[in-house]
Amino acid sequence: MIEAHIIPKGFFERIRTDEANILVNESDYPKRSPQGIYDKGILCGPCDNIIGKWDQYAQEALPTDMLAFTPIADGQNIGGWERPDYNYELLKLFFISLVWRASITTHPFYSGISIGSKFEEQARLMLMEGRAGGAHDFGVVIARFVEPVGQAFFDPHTERMNGVNHVRFYLAGFIAYMKVDQRPYDPGLAHFLLAQGQPLRIIKRSIHHGGEAEVLSKIFSAPQNKRRRRDGHGA
Repeated sequence: MIEAHIIPKGFFERIRTDEANILVNESDYPKRSPQGIYDKGILCGPCDNIIGKWDQYAQEALPTDMLAFTPIADGQNIGGWERPDYNYELLKLFFISLVWRASITTHPFYSGISIGSKFEEQARLMLMEGRAGGAHDFGVVIARFVEPVGQAFFDPHTERMNGVNHVRFYLAGFIAYMKVDQRPYDPGLAHFLLAQGQPLRIIKRSIHHGGEAEVLSKIFSAPQNKRRRRDGHGA
């Protein structure tokens, strides 16, 4: 067994050293982790090498800027971005491996992720077979924060969207909403669903519209975090 990352180290390395890399939860203080979070008990070397090519591709497909993407706009209002040239199988297998790793690890940062033995086994078999599945098999919608502070890593968690179970991951400014449910994805977001033969579309998002700004404010205004910043030990 090796020290295997769940979220690839490259996403953590994008964050400037004077910013908080991880926001563990609302009751804790911001912690730096420039090398990311790893677990010594989930992967052997050969398996990590297989997953590594999906990790590497995800970092290429979700870049630090959006220069390779075309804005999706209604007049002057940009609602997102898209690009036609990407590899669906590689990117989708990355997300399947991400949710599988997050569910089987015992690291406390991923304690909010548990997809159950049925979906863990389904994901494991898809990864072993290199099978990305269809759009609604672990369906993924991706968004991107427009604010630089949105690159902080909030802890991933499970949630329900319109009655359907999802997990949410933060990836250095990107947010992935991944369906872990037999029911289809929300029809209102179908245009942005990661799908074979469709462009890679990414929704434009603000931290002020999804609760992240409130979490940031609560964490940084906590007395213990104010003290840490004053003493030079905080983020």
